[in-house]
Amino acid sequence: MRWNMMWMLAGMLVACSPDKDGDGYRAKVDCDDEDDSVNPGVAEICDGLDNDCDGETDEGLDVDWFIDADDDGFGDLEDSLSACSQPAGYVDNSDDCDDSSDLFFPGAPEEDCADPNDYNCDGSAAYDDLDKDGYPACEDCDDSTALRNPGNDEVCDEIDNDCDDEVDEEAIDADTWYLDYDGDSYGLDNENYNIDACSQPVGYVANGDDCDDIHANANPAGTEICDGLDNDCANGVDDGPPSDAPTFYADTDGDGYGDAAVSEVACSASPNFVADSSDCDDLEFTVNPSAIEYCDGFDNNCVDGIDEDSAADASTWYADLDGDDYGVDDPAYNKTACDEPLGYTDVDGDCEPGFADSHPGGIEVCDGRDNDCVNGVDGPDAIDAGEYYYDGDDDGFGAVDSLTRTCDTVKGYIEAGGDCDDGDEFVNPDAVEVCGDGVDNDCSTTEDDACQLDLTLADAYWVGESAGDEAGFAIAGGEDLNGDGYDDILVGAWSNDNSSSGAGAAYVIPGGPGSTAGSTIDTDASNVLEGINTGDAAGRSVAMVGDFNDDGSIDILVGASLEDTAGSAAGAAYLLLNDGSGGFSDLGSADMSIYGETGADYAGGAVASAGDVNADGFDDFLVGAFNYNVPGSAARGAVYLVMGSASIGTSSGEGDVLGFRISGEELGDQLGKSLAGGGDFDGDGYDDLILGSQYSDENGEDSGSIWFVAGSASPAAIDLDIGADAQVWGDSTSDRFGANLAYGGDVDGDGYDDLVVSASQDDTTATDSGAVYLLSGRSSIASMDEMSIRDLADWTITGVSSSDTIGSSVSVGDNDGDGNDDFLVGATNVGPDGDGEGTAFLFLGPIAGTVTTASAEAEFVGDHTDDHAGHASLFVGDFDGSGNDAMLFGVPEDDEGGTDAGAVYIVLGTGL
Repeated sequence: MRWNMMWMLAGMLVACSPDKDGDGYRAKVDCDDEDDSVNPGVAEICDGLDNDCDGETDEGLDVDWFIDADDDGFGDLEDSLSACSQPAGYVDNSDDCDDSSDLFFPGAPEEDCADPNDYNCDGSAAYDDLDKDGYPACEDCDDSTALRNPGNDEVCDEIDNDCDDEVDEEAIDADTWYLDYDGDSYGLDNENYNIDACSQPVGYVANGDDCDDIHANANPAGTEICDGLDNDCANGVDDGPPSDAPTFYADTDGDGYGDAAVSEVACSASPNFVADSSDCDDLEFTVNPSAIEYCDGFDNNCVDGIDEDSAADASTWYADLDGDDYGVDDPAYNKTACDEPLGYTDVDGDCEPGFADSHPGGIEVCDGRDNDCVNGVDGPDAIDAGEYYYDGDDDGFGAVDSLTRTCDTVKGYIEAGGDCDDGDEFVNPDAVEVCGDGVDNDCSTTEDDACQLDLTLADAYWVGESAGDEAGFAIAGGEDLNGDGYDDILVGAWSNDNSSSGAGAAYVIPGGPGSTAGSTIDTDASNVLEGINTGDAAGRSVAMVGDFNDDGSIDILVGASLEDTAGSAAGAAYLLLNDGSGGFSDLGSADMSIYGETGADYAGGAVASAGDVNADGFDDFLVGAFNYNVPGSAARGAVYLVMGSASIGTSSGEGDVLGFRISGEELGDQLGKSLAGGGDFDGDGYDDLILGSQYSDENGEDSGSIWFVAGSASPAAIDLDIGADAQVWGDSTSDRFGANLAYGGDVDGDGYDDLVVSASQDDTTATDSGAVYLLSGRSSIASMDEMSIRDLADWTITGVSSSDTIGSSVSVGDNDGDGNDDFLVGATNVGPDGDGEGTAFLFLGPIAGTVTTASAEAEFVGDHTDDHAGHASLFVGDFDGSGNDAMLFGVPEDDEGGTDAGAVYIVLGTGL
């Protein structure tokens, strides 16, 4: 009953409360009676209102939202807010590991193994650095140890520390090792040869104390002996003196016998000291134990006193009855003594003993007496007799052989003589010598004088472009490069500065009629080939090398001995193929470049045609590298044979299939300074090579040698000491045999090509006068091996004076067109004034026996002091179409175009 009453009361109360929004809930229980969506009977929704009137807004509907600063769809766990709906810039996840960059998010790509970032937020990266050395495994050669990575310095630990696939190279703690060339355990401290290495290289030692690394018996531990070396590396050569030094005695008078009281101990005798000590008077040359006693006031032979009767020159004295110092030879009165007895004389032959003015020493005069006891009274020797010559051609000069001396005049005779042809009024001492007419016009010799030509009077000449060019240092010719029927010339100027300082240049000058006098060499050149780099010295050598690629045109070769491609001054030679009309590319676009093998080889110091060595139809060529196998002047030298081929490419020493190296025999030989090829010396159909080695010591120091390498179907690289076919020696010490070479064709007509060789310091005539030899070809090259040139030469030309040094150049050709080979011989020190003008001598063939330069048919002389003409002299073929071989002279020290601008002179013919 009670409960019913309560409900009724409640209903009444409710019934009394208003419901404004009509949602079924009176204002008493409706928390917002003006909004029918808000009452205790509705469900809470996310609208910012207390929909169910329970006193809480949006309860149970809030969600956590996370800021997405990089807008990559992934939020930052550290920056969030709660809301029942998603705020702008927020997302419903917190999976981003770096909300500052859109590169980082779950699922992001990770492809760079060197990038340590975790882009995909999975707690790992492609980057791996196990040894923690700062280099990822993908860039580290060994990620298991920090001792190996690309940033480490190499040290001596037998590990590749810097990951460059080399072990202990250029290690920072490497030791310095010194070359022990002579194997005496002492090295030479020379920055050019010292090596820094972790372990001892072969041929090197740890000390640099040697003072002479060429001789094993010269080092700090050596004992000084008399051998011309500083054996103990202290105080100089042969100091001490050494224990084996002999005793020498003063030879003050130079008679070869010494004074026992004045001596010295030394390895070699000082001036005026000898090994003998038996002189009894060292102030008189004529006094010594082996002297002959003479009447000179000395005891010449040191026995039996002064001027004994046995004196070799004791005189026979003749009685002088008239006191005219002439006696009569009568055994009854003659006496023998050193001193003249009173009333005697040592001259007999008095024709009139009673007359003091008549005797053999008298002077004949025209006085009716025989004053001189010869030729009768008033003979032709009378001092006042007239000298008369018969003048048959009435030219004012009498015949040389018609001299008549008489005290009386003779009809038809005149006082002036000297006429060498009294039947020709145009031949006499006042006539002008005509070169080449076969007549001694001025009566200065018994035959035609040698033509002496100042080179500035040559048919044509060209001077270097600028001072210091040294144009004409190298010359070549004898081939028609442009096919116009005239032979052309090639000239090197190794110091030319056109392209850069000392780069050098070479010039091709076409042959043809006409002449040019004094123009600069580039004016008439069809090609100017300039060096590529500073200091290359292009034009140090030049050659026309035949048809290298068998295309019907003659090709050329230019040497640049200081070019640096293979090392400093390793050198180079450039082959330029003929375009068919005498045109050539520049050196920078050479068809083939042959480089030296190492620095200072000086490859290209000499170049030459080799002919066709293997008879394959392609012409071959030679490149000399005289400094190959350093150190310096002790080089063995080498020559490279480059075989002709249709395939052209760069060659470097022996490495290229086209090239073969021929190595010198001994240190110091400097093989490669003189070369000759293009001749078949043994007549077997293959062209043979002749290589000069003027510093070879085989027959005495610097006696010189030439080496023969016979052509064959399969040439190969050789060392001369085991691979050459023959070696011919110079005749004696310091001859410098092999200084210059020239093939001469078949000079003697026996079917074999012959060779001309110079020995510039041969002493046959005088010290360093020089010599040139002809060596005839023969079927057996081996038959000449280890023989002296003196035993083999067909003829010899020698200089006439000390230091002539003839043979500075040699060449063979036919200048006079008579079918006999002629010869050019250069002598840079010879000149009419003795001032270094230089001369080239022309000898017209044939030659027989031994002759001197005094018998040359012509002399071509430099125009200036110190021109040193004769440096380069060459027959260059038919330059002008005359049919005869012209002569070209390179004078690199000629000053007409400026100091040492150089010049080349061409002489077409002499008319001899």
